[in-house]
Amino acid sequence: MSGRGSKKRRILLCFLAYVVLVHVLDTFQVLSWRLSFGFDGFKFVAWLVLPLLFMMMRGQMDWRFFSFRRWRKGDWGLLVAMLGLGALVMAVVTLVPSLRQTYSSMNRLATAAKIQQAFLGPYGLVYMGSWLIGWEFIHRYALLRQLENVWPRYGWLIIPVIEGIYHLQKPLAEAAGMVAFSLVFTLWALKRHNTLLPLLAHAIIEIELLLFILFV
Repeated sequence: MSGRGSKKRRILLCFLAYVVLVHVLDTFQVLSWRLSFGFDGFKFVAWLVLPLLFMMMRGQMDWRFFSFRRWRKGDWGLLVAMLGLGALVMAVVTLVPSLRQTYSSMNRLATAAKIQQAFLGPYGLVYMGSWLIGWEFIHRYALLRQLENVWPRYGWLIIPVIEGIYHLQKPLAEAAGMVAFSLVFTLWALKRHNTLLPLLAHAIIEIELLLFILFV
């Protein structure tokens, strides 16, 4: 392997080790930094800020990954389909006891309490904003680009494995769903060189989950 190839491989292995490390720290809440209003500072810094700085320092930021410029007409249909699929997933939650226990209903709360939960609750928009963008950035942009540099054909398969293992702390049905999501949208991100659709699709599912908890 050439010197340049060896350097790319070292960078990949170091970044891969970083991703695994921050996921382990987050899983066991070793460096937990969740603010009183729901914002998760650790996830925001570890999954977004530091990887963003790393990519910028390496000159690897391609902002077109986060625009509509590389979309095709069919991709809009895929995004719309995610609305229906997300609703189907919520129906599954009612049928799987472990999921229903994890995402217990808040539909009996008063309207004011629901509004507060929608923004500041454990699944609220503030918390969601603190981790969701970073989750997609670290996996379907920063790590994906390093894997593409070294193992362009099959390296992307490492990402569904990482995401699936991380979600083993949750019900197995959710972990399986995350793996399925990752397989589809990581490959899409690789082919399109775009991370925006996976981000929007993930956001749709999370928002539908929030609405499900509040009203079902």
